[in-house]
Amino acid sequence: MFFYLIMDLPGETDADFDEFLTMLHRIEEIPGCEELVLVPSPSVFMPSPHTAMEYDMIHYDRDYGSKWYNLFRGHGMVGGVNKPWKFQMAERARIFGPSARVLSMVSTRSGSEFIEIEKELKRKKLISISADGRVSCKDLKGLVDSLRPFGGVEKYCGIYTAETAPWKVLTISDRKTFLQAQGEC
Repeated sequence: MFFYLIMDLPGETDADFDEFLTMLHRIEEIPGCEELVLVPSPSVFMPSPHTAMEYDMIHYDRDYGSKWYNLFRGHGMVGGVNKPWKFQMAERARIFGPSARVLSMVSTRSGSEFIEIEKELKRKKLISISADGRVSCKDLKGLVDSLRPFGGVEKYCGIYTAETAPWKVLTISDRKTFLQAQGEC
């Protein structure tokens, strides 16, 4: 059974994750569930411009990677040992961690200050790019601290409005200058 789920949707609470766990426990009650292979494909909510949820916030500080890892490995301690699921759970996901989520929101929601933010993060050696092109950040606290002069992490991860969203107000008057600045990134 393949299923897709999105964590950290607006309004989500711990009770929602508990309901997901309840569903998995109910699957364990199905006779023959030992033959079942569950293939969950989780993702963490990231609001995109020009969508119905473009102005919503994310909870960058929630560690969904650990939450998912614990769920995947088992569902509770029995005699000091994590009890495995009765069915087979095939993991299919790489959950973006808090730093990756903040970086994604900065790249999506920053305006003309993006180049300055990137320069600052490089100067502090907080970000690096792997051979396959993935950007990673060494230190969430350092990343959050580095965003303070630019309006703080809340500016990029918090609630936006039509008036504050950069994709509504950003204009590029000189394409050549913009492209040259990108080359410096």
